[in-house]
Amino acid sequence: MLALEMRNLLADSEASGSGYIAQVMGRKAAWLAYGASVAGEASMVIGLEDIHQDWYGTEQTLDPETGNVMKDASGNPIMRQIFDVRKIVDRCVDVILAREAEGKHAFVAVVSEGLAEYLPLSEIKMCCSDDEYKSLKPDTFGHFPVSQLKYSSRFGRLVQDEYRKRTGRSKKMVGLQFGYEVRCNAPTAYDVMLGSQIGVGAYRALCEKDLNGVMVSVGGTMNLSFPKFEDLIDMDKLRAFQRPIRVGSDLHQLARYLEAWSE
Repeated sequence: MLALEMRNLLADSEASGSGYIAQVMGRKAAWLAYGASVAGEASMVIGLEDIHQDWYGTEQTLDPETGNVMKDASGNPIMRQIFDVRKIVDRCVDVILAREAEGKHAFVAVVSEGLAEYLPLSEIKMCCSDDEYKSLKPDTFGHFPVSQLKYSSRFGRLVQDEYRKRTGRSKKMVGLQFGYEVRCNAPTAYDVMLGSQIGVGAYRALCEKDLNGVMVSVGGTMNLSFPKFEDLIDMDKLRAFQRPIRVGSDLHQLARYLEAWSE
């Protein structure tokens, strides 16, 4: 469904000349963004995995409602990691210009929503109204609720401005956010088979194998496996271990090969 939406945007971009920044789900890992980009024939994709370490910095976390510095239990300011937004803007414009040099004027960039967690507060303020900004509730680590931050429109304006600065020409950039609505689609044959095997696998784990504290996993040709929770969960944080796309992996390289070369 999401890949189809990307192809629809690409068709509109080819017809209108407008570009699109499509923000999709994925807080810590860009699997969905990469899948939608490759299958939907988007122009480029950016996830947290693509943010270089030298793009990062830190800033104090402010409470959006009061404007006061948030502090930890010891009274020290809570510092949050942020990245330089201009680096992504430059990357987008580089790809647009590389595509234009090849005679391709359509542009669709897929970005994962997890980027929002590392936006500077000055940029977060530009992504929403004053009321929306003040209603944001960062957690005790200074993390903001990424699903509530539609940053794609702000990115679109920045890309639009940088493109005009470099070329002297105008190019309309539209920011869109795709959330749970893209899941509202009839299941494919593979979805039905996968869901059936997971459900039956749960029964088999409990009733046939007398297992507990495991996850039902399906791989290969619908083969079942039952990894233990302790191998999947960081017990100190009570969260699943992160599984980001490995930079340089074949999937990561596939997306790079499908993008216009801009180095």
